[in-house]
Amino acid sequence: MLPIVTLGMYFNTSVKHDMYEHAVERNQVLANSIAELIGAHMQQPLLSLRQILLEKKTRLEEWHHQGLLNAVVQQTGFFQSIFLVDRDGQVLDVGVPERLKALRPELLELDFRGHDLFNNQTPRSRPVWSGVSSSIITGNPVISVVLDYDDGMIIGGFSLERLEPIFSGFVGQAQQEVLLLDRQGVVIQSSDPRKGAEALSVSNIPVVQLGMNGEAGTRRYMVGDTDVVGTVSLVPDIGWMVVMQQGYDEVVGMHGHVITTFWLISSLFIIPALGIGIWCSRKMVDILDQLGVLFQAPLEEGTIPAMPKFLTTEFREFWSAGCEAVSKREKRIRMLAEYNADILEAIETLGMETQKLNQQDRALRLKAESMDNLLASIASGIISINEAFEITFCNQRALDILGYANEHHLKGRKIASIMIAMPGQQNKCTRGPGCPFPCDGCEEGHCTATLMDAKGLPIMIDFTANPLTKEDERVGCVILFHPIANELAGVSGLKGA
Repeated sequence: MLPIVTLGMYFNTSVKHDMYEHAVERNQVLANSIAELIGAHMQQPLLSLRQILLEKKTRLEEWHHQGLLNAVVQQTGFFQSIFLVDRDGQVLDVGVPERLKALRPELLELDFRGHDLFNNQTPRSRPVWSGVSSSIITGNPVISVVLDYDDGMIIGGFSLERLEPIFSGFVGQAQQEVLLLDRQGVVIQSSDPRKGAEALSVSNIPVVQLGMNGEAGTRRYMVGDTDVVGTVSLVPDIGWMVVMQQGYDEVVGMHGHVITTFWLISSLFIIPALGIGIWCSRKMVDILDQLGVLFQAPLEEGTIPAMPKFLTTEFREFWSAGCEAVSKREKRIRMLAEYNADILEAIETLGMETQKLNQQDRALRLKAESMDNLLASIASGIISINEAFEITFCNQRALDILGYANEHHLKGRKIASIMIAMPGQQNKCTRGPGCPFPCDGCEEGHCTATLMDAKGLPIMIDFTANPLTKEDERVGCVILFHPIANELAGVSGLKGA
């Protein structure tokens, strides 16, 4: 009976611990997956804002951004509003939904110098996310994301409704709660809609404090009278936290059923165990009787009394050899189990890293495709040259103007090989006569010149050169140009009319 009871107590403790560890590992994996999904989802509004800034930077003529801001707000559905603000905190333009366009004159009068994320110093290189606040337009909970550029910043008010589909699968699950928190521990979204709507702060919970310190992990704590197990994971690049809470009783809920089953099965062995115990007791009595006869028997001169068979030297040697063999076998089994565990852990880690790299690769490809489409849609030709005046990039419009099939015909060539001046004609420059553009030391300028197309024919162009610098050193420039022959022909036609 004693071995069965001892085994039952050990089994009870071991099963409860294993079930707890399994639940913690499962919740951590689920929290990490939700955090990565949110991180990938939030890259889409950032890409929209970066495209707006790129369009603003690359347009040659005066940039009319109102239509673009409104289009991004209305078509993407990510934002409640987009503000373009200068370094003095004054609103340059604003994009709002169509139903709120009547508020635009009032919004243009706003002063953002009191905004938590306002910056009039050196532009920040990374996007900055705010905590949960009320929208100045609708009053609904909103999170702001800010991107700095040379002359100011662009502020997008992200709509929290876009995150609801991620948490919809957990709504109504009383045994498990999922929370998305900002860096201050305020609820952004929750599987309990009431907490998300109230922007509740849960920064006093131990597992949230762990996440606010920049760590992921699990804590067990009390919420009121409930024993709770909480797991936290961090959203990449943003600093938000995904917290999963589950009652401890639900975590080890199957423990009672397992223990009950164990005792039912163990009870089937009680009667055989009693029989074996009685048999062993009788054998022990027989052995003691033999030992008593051995030590009580008188010794005859020159003889040694025979020992019982179970105490002979051969038996002891056999027993020692058997124990040693069993010990070696168990040691090899333990070493093999540890080796297999290390291999499985390495395989799991490799799989997770591979999945993460694949996700990053897909995101980079999407960004590259979006950038290529954006450059291809620009109406002007773009040519980039390095410090050696060699062509390193040209967009599709530049190829169309010059009559080349692809960029391989231009890459690596000197810019001087396609930039010529007609007899009796000099390239004109707004910086004055004799501008040696492009040459070392030329600053940003607006010029006219003559290029030679793929057939060797001259094309008059109007172009703008923007220097490229790295660590305050000139590394090349970007030339944006368009042919002016068609424009001159149009002007001549108007004069003739």
